[in-house]
Formats: sequence, structure tokens, C-alpha cells
Amino acid sequence: MTTGRVRMIERQTSGDALLEGETLLPIVRGLAAPERVAWVAVVVRAQRIELIDPRPFAKAGPDVMRFMAGLTRSHPANAGPALAVGIAGTLQLNLQTRNTKSRATPIALAFLEAPDCDWWMWQRFLGMDEEEESEAPEQILTARRGDALPNGLGRWWSLGRRARLKVQFEPQTPTSEMIH
Repeated sequence: MTTGRVRMIERQTSGDALLEGETLLPIVRGLAAPERVAWVAVVVRAQRIELIDPRPFAKAGPDVMRFMAGLTRSHPANAGPALAVGIAGTLQLNLQTRNTKSRATPIALAFLEAPDCDWWMWQRFLGMDEEEESEAPEQILTARRGDALPNGLGRWWSLGRRARLKVQFEPQTPTSEMIH
């Protein structure tokens, strides 16, 4: 059995789970540092948002895509099914501009995908010089506007259904070690 950290926060909106993307922005900004990669898996449920540290689960086996796909089918007791799954934090993106070769660029992002493969994403490039940053400010991209799905993100619901993947987790009950 693998144990890990799951932080739960109350949902800020009702209805469309993708609207919770805005709720993730302060979390992403708190994780954003150009010199490190730090992200959390996100599961939006009817009453709460779960922020899951993926490191213990990644060490236990499945790759990130399969872990995220398994979260789409997770169903902890008294929490209901996942309404959206995503990631929030900073990652390294291989970026190629017209005048330069491909290079790793840190990016802060919040990405949520719904069961119907609809998605929402906020992004901001980090660690760029002022000229580059003015060309790539914060952006919100969505499937509803017809934006292209970013490479390496999403399609987790389809993979979860096809491969019948499921991540199971339950909150641990606190234990008390008393010395008599």
C-alpha cells in the first residue's frame, strides 16, 4: 500500500467543474518557481477539490498518464465521482521559437479536463527575459474556444475507460499513540 498526501479544499463554484480552474490559480502561484518542477494532481468532486502529491504514487508504479487516468475513475467514500481531473503547478516545457533551437522553459499552469474531454487551462511562462515575457503573457486556453489541446495533457478520461484504470485512496483515520 502506498501512502501520500491529499489536501482537500472546498469548491468555490457550483455546476461546471471546469470553472474551478480559477480556484487553482493562487495554488499554482504558490508553487511557481522557475528553478523547480513542483505540481499536484487535482480532482474536482461535487463538494471538494483534492490536491494530490503524485510522487509517492509515481514511485509505486504507473507513469503519470496512467496515474491521471486512474484518478478519473477514483471514488473515495462519501466523496462522489470525479467531475474533472487535472494538474496545477510548474513544469518544464520544450519550447522552440522561430529564432532559437528548442529549449526547456519553465511554465506555471492549471489544467482541468472533464469526462467529455472538455478542458480549461491557464498558463504563464516563467524565467523569460522581459522581451520574451511580453510576447507570452498569462493565457487562458479552452476546448470551447477551439484551442488546440496542449501536447502531453489530457485524454486521461479516455485512457481510464479503455484501460480500466482506477486509483483508490481513502483518508487515513488519525491514530493516537498513547504511552501509559
